[in-house]
Amino acid sequence: MKKSHKSGILGRYTHSIDDKNRIIIPANWRKYLGQDEYPLTMDFIQFSENSYYFLTIHVSSEPVKSIKSHEFSEQPYLFSTLRYAALDKQGRMLLHEDEKKTCGISEKVKLIGFDDKIQIWDYEMFESYIKNMRIRQTK
Repeated sequence: MKKSHKSGILGRYTHSIDDKNRIIIPANWRKYLGQDEYPLTMDFIQFSENSYYFLTIHVSSEPVKSIKSHEFSEQPYLFSTLRYAALDKQGRMLLHEDEKKTCGISEKVKLIGFDDKIQIWDYEMFESYIKNMRIRQTK
């Protein structure tokens, strides 16, 4: 039985980027995807003196609402990163070179299920973010 979007995309996966700059979206997440193209934005979290950049695939949410939640001065940059990305028949999505560079994405990525979004982080950057969050929580 196919689950609805209300169940949400949850969990995290570690994947490698192939030699053609593609990542594979996990099969159990693809069952929530009901269209051919998805809005993709670059996004970031400002945490203390660190900025963590990542990509966000908007599955059923509207990316404009997500962008508008940022400070007004950040919105032109974020709107300029918005594009539509498609999955191929094997569930792979192409990452552009400038997206990889801006987000610091190397060959290993962490995919984060975030209800109606999928975040794509550089593996090391995500681990650094988690480490900093744990330190913050113990203070």
